[in-house]
Amino acid sequence: MQNWPNTMSPPISDTVIKNVARNTDSMPARLRGDEPFSLEKYQAVKVNNLGILLQSRQGKNILKSPFYARMIKEIKKFCEQDNIHLTFSNLPVDESGHTIDEPDVFIERQVDALLVLGLFLKENACRALDRFGVPTVLLDSSSEVKNYDAVEIANYQGAYDAVSYLINNGHRRIAIAGSLPQTFSGIFDRRRGYLDAMRDFNIKPPLFIDSPFTPADTYLAALEGLKNDPSITAVFCVSDWIAMAVMRAARELGRDLKSDLSLIGFNDTLIASHLDPALTSMHVDTKSMGWIGINLIKNRIQNPGTHLVKIGLRPDLVIRNSVHTV
Repeated sequence: MQNWPNTMSPPISDTVIKNVARNTDSMPARLRGDEPFSLEKYQAVKVNNLGILLQSRQGKNILKSPFYARMIKEIKKFCEQDNIHLTFSNLPVDESGHTIDEPDVFIERQVDALLVLGLFLKENACRALDRFGVPTVLLDSSSEVKNYDAVEIANYQGAYDAVSYLINNGHRRIAIAGSLPQTFSGIFDRRRGYLDAMRDFNIKPPLFIDSPFTPADTYLAALEGLKNDPSITAVFCVSDWIAMAVMRAARELGRDLKSDLSLIGFNDTLIASHLDPALTSMHVDTKSMGWIGINLIKNRIQNPGTHLVKIGLRPDLVIRNSVHTV
């Protein structure tokens, strides 16, 4: 497992771990991974107006999320280089991230392609997108009834790698914090990765600091969970913000985060390196997600009849100071 510095991203050829199509021979070589992914092939394909569809929960959209804000920042850079105009639209979701409405019809009239960020598209939303009739690519999103071109985070593998790292550092009493048995699809995959790593290393039982996916709820759950089970030596946190909540609870309980309790986060947001101790986390290459997403749109415009493409980016472990050996 490679440890990439904060200022670097692994090459695309190393991060593409899943490239699914019914017949990969029909896909462009650059999308199959036979050669490095390149912008050059699609320079002649012009996208004038690109729509970005964002989830909105209780009136707040994901632009406030450090993870998605970083991804959108990179998308804006690519669009500026290509003189692509961006239009943003919010789509309300429930507590599990499932859409509860249809996209605004105005976006249909303003865009000739669409990126969908952080959404689980229910059937009615998929039908609306079909009516729009524009190339659509999902970024860290999924759909209930229809397949789309997509760039996904390999959440399961990232979680499995994170928990394996804790195990390889001698930890056996490892809890997972910030998830529930029924939750967002990405967080659910991270939970599965935790469970399978524990099973494959024959470590029993799995330990749960369960809560809704919010720092406030996780803080309360961690206070109770760590107090009731002081034998826990490590916690896999399903995001960096969840890790911050566990840190707070652990300190209030008198746990020493430099020698007594190890934490590992997910997403490697900017805050991770500024925590004390600096947080070991799984880095997600948001720059590549935006880059590939725009090029998948260009591929769909240029090759409308080709099979759908799904690309999964495997997170990389960034080792800092929050995991100690036991």
